[in-house]
Amino acid sequence: MDCDRLKILLVEDNIVVSLFESGLLVRSGYDVIAVTSGEAAIGFMKNGVEIDLVLMDVDLGDGMSGIEAASLITEMYHVPLIFYTDHDEPDLFFPGTDIKRFGYISKMASKSDVINVINDAVFFRKI
Repeated sequence: MDCDRLKILLVEDNIVVSLFESGLLVRSGYDVIAVTSGEAAIGFMKNGVEIDLVLMDVDLGDGMSGIEAASLITEMYHVPLIFYTDHDEPDLFFPGTDIKRFGYISKMASKSDVINVINDAVFFRKI
């Protein structure tokens, strides 16, 4: 693994979507670790692996939601977090929350839009 490659933690409960997005990210030059639940994401972060960015689905099925997991992760770690969602009205999901997130991107966004948002988040983290 090249040390200059960014490491992304992808949190997505749908295996098909996870495989597709992981492949897109790997082909774009990122290292990807995919987990299927908020609990697994938190457990992974606690193991001390350096992550450059978290790409978090909002709806994670049964158990902890992406919003709950994101809240805990951003409280404990200084890592950019982008919500990755089917929903195109983020204010419906984030009203009054103080989650430190870089932003959100639609699952329907183009590959270049996803890559641009990821690169911006990581760039602004370094400033």
